[in-house]
Amino acid sequence: MLIFNKNKTNCVLLPIKYRAEFIYIVFFTVFLCGCTSGRYYPTHSPENISLEQESTLREKISHTLEHKDVQQCLDPGLIGYEQRKNTVFVHPGWIFIINWGGGRARDAGLLLVRDGFAGSILEVRSRETAEIYERMINDSGSRYLGLHYSMGGSPKVLQAALDAAVDASELLNNHIIYSPILIEPHNFSSLPEFIELDNPHLGNIIVVVSGDNSFLRPNINGASDEILRHPKLNFLYAEDFGLDWGHFSFLSDIRNSEIETGIKHDRAIEIFHALATLLQANIKTNDIKILLAHLKVKYAFEDGRDIQRAWIQLGIVEWDQLSYLCKWEDER
Repeated sequence: MLIFNKNKTNCVLLPIKYRAEFIYIVFFTVFLCGCTSGRYYPTHSPENISLEQESTLREKISHTLEHKDVQQCLDPGLIGYEQRKNTVFVHPGWIFIINWGGGRARDAGLLLVRDGFAGSILEVRSRETAEIYERMINDSGSRYLGLHYSMGGSPKVLQAALDAAVDASELLNNHIIYSPILIEPHNFSSLPEFIELDNPHLGNIIVVVSGDNSFLRPNINGASDEILRHPKLNFLYAEDFGLDWGHFSFLSDIRNSEIETGIKHDRAIEIFHALATLLQANIKTNDIKILLAHLKVKYAFEDGRDIQRAWIQLGIVEWDQLSYLCKWEDER
């Protein structure tokens, strides 16, 4: 009798198991079809230069990196007390069958709170506008960060958060701005179908993209050229920073302080702090590009890699333009 019941149970469980696996594979395949390799350049392929034969340029870069500490630009105190009271809204990955990405996105939000870039986090697993709206009403703040990871970074989810900001602004008679960080966003090419980029309640958008040819890298080229050229959009490609994070590992690198050599963790933290500062300090679009270019030059110089000439123009030649943000005097 015991054997019979055991076999009968197995007969029932096996089909359920296979059906669950089949459903998972179908969902995963659909998701995968929306994520391919892609990279965007506004005009033509960038010019990479080697510093081996560029002694003057090498010295200029070395001098800038030695005397201008980028950490001065990443101080949450620059943002202001009001913004540090606000909530950072965390939108995780796949939330149905499994918790896609585990606690990576939540931990990143907690890190922003720990380091003074926000007062609290709200993990929006419901994907509903009401949850965000209620928190904005209670906070009564004016600038909010959103962390959107994977499928939580789809344009439809982003639109829900933006709608909440618009509605809260009207109720409070307070101009609220929502600035999202899209980490490996799903279905990025459909952004213009859901989002009006010129919406005054939408701040700058940071799109974090995994390493070249990595698994599930978002399809950036699938969006229209008009959208990709929009000044609110800023793209971060892992290889530009000498890193190789994948779809699952950028947020893991942020929270993992025991990574071998510590370089991946240290750079991930510095980049992440830079994103929070740039979005919450409401600086000009070109200044965002300057600070990110400076980090690219800094890391490439440390690694002995080739450097794009455009990065040097922004991150070295124009670096002193950020003196107002970084609290140093122009030495020129």
